[in-house]
Amino acid sequence: MHRKNVAATWMAAMGILSSCAAARAQSGAVSATELAAITARGRLVTEYDQAAWHSTDALMALKPSADLVQLYVARKSGDRWTVMWGRFDETKMKFLIVYEEQEGADPTQYKVITHDPPMPDSNFYWREARAHELAVGDFLSAPHAHFSYNLSVLPAESGDWYVYLIPGESVDGVLAYGGDERFTISADGGTILDKQTMHDSLTEELTDHPVVAVHTLEHGDAPTDSDIFYSMTLDAAAGNLVFTHDHAYRIGGDGSITDLGKSDKAIEQLRDARLGEIAEPYRSLALAEAGRFLVGERTVDAVEGFASLEGARCNGVTLLAKFTILLHNTSGMNVALHPRALWNAQIRLAPSQKSLDDGHYEKIVNFIPDKADLSDEKSYIRLGVGMTYRVEREYPLLGIDLGGKFAQQFLFFSWPPMEKDEIDAQRERFGKAWILDTDDILTPSAPLNLPGDLANGCPAK
Repeated sequence: MHRKNVAATWMAAMGILSSCAAARAQSGAVSATELAAITARGRLVTEYDQAAWHSTDALMALKPSADLVQLYVARKSGDRWTVMWGRFDETKMKFLIVYEEQEGADPTQYKVITHDPPMPDSNFYWREARAHELAVGDFLSAPHAHFSYNLSVLPAESGDWYVYLIPGESVDGVLAYGGDERFTISADGGTILDKQTMHDSLTEELTDHPVVAVHTLEHGDAPTDSDIFYSMTLDAAAGNLVFTHDHAYRIGGDGSITDLGKSDKAIEQLRDARLGEIAEPYRSLALAEAGRFLVGERTVDAVEGFASLEGARCNGVTLLAKFTILLHNTSGMNVALHPRALWNAQIRLAPSQKSLDDGHYEKIVNFIPDKADLSDEKSYIRLGVGMTYRVEREYPLLGIDLGGKFAQQFLFFSWPPMEKDEIDAQRERFGKAWILDTDDILTPSAPLNLPGDLANGCPAK
């Protein structure tokens, strides 16, 4: 699901700014009723966000004046959304609706109705607009990550309002996950009753059909409403695994929540491949992320790598093994890697993963002497905070007897040895906004299951 940064679009055009997961006093299982309520709210946040996005597109085509519109509010009636764009009157006792947008049969299309003179509202939309403005003002009074935020306002069962501020998409294909807040505001929109930070940290995720997502919650024992939004946006094939200090959950692409039980037991099931089909190297990545959270330690490496064999073929007498490789940024900062960080590697092969872990293996060195053009910053592998980079590459397995080799491990020379004299200049170029990581990257040991007919290499011609 692609998602537009509504606030960024609106600000660029106009120059204006447009809780069930609360910390618990004691740990314990969350009821199915409460999980269902979280799902329902999260789905509505997702729909509100989509309505704001598509209505923004329709409104921008009219090139509206900044004098006419301050903010937007939305309401769902039946299965369709209406989005109102307008401003407060001078007394702030009415919300003046200038543009009314109605969702069509296609949820990406909105019909725009212009109200001239503006249509005044002193009930639902006025109260929602007050809650919108109050939450934004409070949110901006404190420092936050350098993202534009999208806002959703939902009526609570109590008659009060839930106001969600969630970071918008600043780069196509990258989802900002976390750094979000939910306000509970009185029914008249005038008083903040509660304020909840749903996620302290903020990471960035590639949305290109991920296999599985893994996230952790610093507070509470249940997913937050925004976890549903993020899960539906990512739509990972094996779901979004959310670990709290007590419980673990799987959130599907439709926002449904499955309670996986105690977090430590869920990790055991994940390790033993009893949490469904989560293929390598994604399972190892999930284990590493969840394990770090529960233990409370951060890896000393800025980037961790994982590799898994996907297939093999013969090119003459040379066996080319194709691996899926994941690079995961664990540093808490933006990281840049050499454009050819995965070209040069030592490939270690052994009869078993234990042999590799004990340091008993045979090795192949894959070395490509060509130098990269370092003048193009876009050619670098760039990993935002928490981001995982995925690629498939073929490596020749030459000069080694493959018989009886059932485990593999990579040591990537992430900065080519013949370009070491460039490191200082490139670090200065990236400045403080990015870490230029030049350390070698060692993957954990993993199975090497070559096809039966290639288990001993390619046949001689």
